[in-house]
Amino acid sequence: TGYYTPVVEARYTRQGEFQYPIYRMPPRKRGQKLPSRASIYSGGLDDRYVIAWSNSLIDNFIMDVQGSGYVDFGDGRPMRFFGYGGKNGWGYHSIGKELIDRGEVKREDMSMQAIRQWAEEHSPQEVRALLETNPSFVFFKPEDY
Repeated sequence: TGYYTPVVEARYTRQGEFQYPIYRMPPRKRGQKLPSRASIYSGGLDDRYVIAWSNSLIDNFIMDVQGSGYVDFGDGRPMRFFGYGGKNGWGYHSIGKELIDRGEVKREDMSMQAIRQWAEEHSPQEVRALLETNPSFVFFKPEDY
C-alpha cells in the first residue's frame, strides 16, 4: 500500500466555487461527542472554526480519511500542510463499503480513485448524501514546515 497525501485547492475566505469548509478542532469536554458529519455539513459548527474553504467536498473527505493533506491557497505561496487535529468521536463507516453494498462499485474495483470517479459522475447532493453515511469527521491544524 502506497502512502498518499492529498492536495486540496482552497481559499482563506468563502468565495465563488470555494464553498466547502475545512475545520480546526473545536473545544469539547472529555468524552463529549461533537456534531456528526451530517450535522456539520448542515452548519452544526460555528464558522470561527473554519481554517479554509475548498472547492470540493470529496477532496475534503479524502483528506479526512488520510488524516492530513496539503492545502494550496492559490496565492503563489508554498502549500500549507494541514495535520490531524482530532475527530468528532463518532464511529467510522466506510463509504467504499457503502458503494459496494449499493451495487454502485464492484468490490474488486473499489479504490480511492473509484470513489472520486463516482463523485465526479454524481450531483453534489448525491455526494453529500453518500458522505453523510459516515458520521465520523476529522479536524485539522495548519502546521509550519
